[in-house]
Amino acid sequence: MNPEKLFELINGAIAALAKLLWPIVALIALLLFRKDITDLFHRLRKGKLFGQELELDPEVRELRLAVDQAEREVAPQVPPESETPVEASDSGELEAEEEIARLWDDAQASPEIGVMRLSALLEKELRLLLGSLGLLERDTRITAHQALARLSTRGSLPKHTTQSLRSFWDLRNKIVHGHATPETREVLSVLDIGVSLLRTIRAIPHEINYVYHPGVPVYADSVGAEQRPGVVAVILETHSPGRVRVTKRVYPTTRLDYYKKGRRVTWEWSFDNTWDESWYKDPDTDQPKPGWRSSAEFVGRHTDEL
Repeated sequence: MNPEKLFELINGAIAALAKLLWPIVALIALLLFRKDITDLFHRLRKGKLFGQELELDPEVRELRLAVDQAEREVAPQVPPESETPVEASDSGELEAEEEIARLWDDAQASPEIGVMRLSALLEKELRLLLGSLGLLERDTRITAHQALARLSTRGSLPKHTTQSLRSFWDLRNKIVHGHATPETREVLSVLDIGVSLLRTIRAIPHEINYVYHPGVPVYADSVGAEQRPGVVAVILETHSPGRVRVTKRVYPTTRLDYYKKGRRVTWEWSFDNTWDESWYKDPDTDQPKPGWRSSAEFVGRHTDEL
């Protein structure tokens, strides 16, 4: 055979073989370097191939989805036509909105500081919820993660609210403690979603108690002749879940000079002291009224001390 013809045949065979093999070679390369190629595309998408940039987009979207689901879980119940929501007797709601306003002011100067302030507000709200549900167990200090675990274990937090809080704290730690620098727009997105989460937690149905009167005399008889020593009756104003009803409740306490009118208090009790059937003097009418048949001691704390 002509050598030139043979050379052309060999050349054609090699070219054909290469066309058949290159997809296999490319597939092997993709499998071997899949993670590196994915990371490269992410960096290219962010325009930060050689710079330090924290990638949060997918996690922010997941947080938004979880918070949306949480909001639907705790959507406020519409009260019956005969009942309308009552206004709070203190400035608690106003203070809450003022805290959020201050948070956004801080975020304008530093979004990262805004995230830290928001995480502190979420931690405070979890402690308030624990206190209102009687789950503090006289803790002097409890972390956000401990509060979340306790509320989740007791079934006091809806599923997606729990998931949202965990996702927020993961993002918070990446933003505050991460070695890379997050984009400002993403941090502000986390803040916006986190504020929705804060309001969702505040909307979880639970009773809220305020001090109506810090302490009135307690009597062992219905005519108010025999006053019980060392104990007073604290009168609480209780707002029902959803704030549709306000009732007054009376309990014995030995914390004679502790309670302050209008302050929100936790739901806490001590069984070291108990009292049999007693009466108290109504501060509005100055007349004796039935207090309780038998009661342990109310020892709730002002919530601003938590």
